[in-house]
Amino acid sequence: MLLFLFIGLQGFAQKRINAPEIISSLLKTPDGKIFRMYETRKDMASVFVFMLPDCPACENYTLTLNSLAKKYKALGVMFYGVFPPFVKSDSIEKFRTSYKINFPLLVDYNKELLGAFDAHVAPSVYVINETTSLLYQGRIDDWMYAVGKKRTVISHHELEDALIAITSGNKIKVTQTQPVGCLID
Repeated sequence: MLLFLFIGLQGFAQKRINAPEIISSLLKTPDGKIFRMYETRKDMASVFVFMLPDCPACENYTLTLNSLAKKYKALGVMFYGVFPPFVKSDSIEKFRTSYKINFPLLVDYNKELLGAFDAHVAPSVYVINETTSLLYQGRIDDWMYAVGKKRTVISHHELEDALIAITSGNKIKVTQTQPVGCLID
């Protein structure tokens, strides 16, 4: 049975994530290849999406995430799906195949990113720049406004608004929102 959680985040100012800790992190792809976080420094921004393969919210957001990843890749923004260490590789691969994920999927075996971002909900997104300053954290949009409750019309696209601001050199208006989804811990 899935556990759901609505997390309220309080008091957010642009903060720098511990750069040496994050940049030295070693994550792995589901097939065991090493991914070095310092590779993200070549990108204008990196979007880390914490996911669970059996979370309905994660499943439902795959089309949006695939679309955004494709759209912003050419502008220097890379997306990464991050799974906690308890998720088995075969479940991640099944998720990738079923939902045709078009961005890299990683496993945070040592919970370095989970800890650095203090991530507890899937899906939740964290956008950093090349110097590891946290630019945006929270939900993808306001489609899911409470556990099991969805709007018919999405009126706020906070993640995309942040990406538009980043890629156009403007200030991000909303830097933090409340993610709604499944409990990671």
